[in-house]
Amino acid sequence: MPSHEITDAAEHGARQAAEQQRQRIEQRAANAQDVTKPGDRQVQATDQADPRIVEQFTDKAGRQMSVRRTSEYDDDSGGGSNGSRFYELLYEGNQAGRMSLSMERSREYQLLGDGSPDAYERVKLVDIHVNPAYRNAGSSEHLLGHAENEAMRHHAREIYGAVTEQDAASYWRHMSKDGWQLRNTPGEGTTVHKSMSH
Repeated sequence: MPSHEITDAAEHGARQAAEQQRQRIEQRAANAQDVTKPGDRQVQATDQADPRIVEQFTDKAGRQMSVRRTSEYDDDSGGGSNGSRFYELLYEGNQAGRMSLSMERSREYQLLGDGSPDAYERVKLVDIHVNPAYRNAGSSEHLLGHAENEAMRHHAREIYGAVTEQDAASYWRHMSKDGWQLRNTPGEGTTVHKSMSH
């Protein structure tokens, strides 16, 4: 066999392997139905086709944005303590931000089973992130609105979370206009809180 045919066969094999790898990656992306990792792109044909879209809005930069509720979990077993909610901010079907919440039951419910299994005492804002290209355009307020809706729906008395970055602290000071308060507690560091009225 001439050497150019060996080279051609090797190149053909490499192209074939690369094509199979690309197809596997596309298939995994098409099968993804839960929360993606930060920075991952999730392809979506249209936001309107996805029943998990809970809001569509135009941000301050004129972009058509969507909020998708990607996952929820409630531990309804006896003494179950928590639930979780995950949201994605989307632009043209691709992730532009995310928010995760932990739903916390009261100690009375956890220990004694007192209260409604649908009620949570507090909602912890575990993570909220808007990609840099979409910041300062009002999208985070839309995500936070869904945190507030979850708290109201489940009769939680407050939403709270840790503030770990200086930039985040200045953002939360700005959000005091909407009832968010920064607190510095020894041993806990800086946290943000919003009391809910029912």
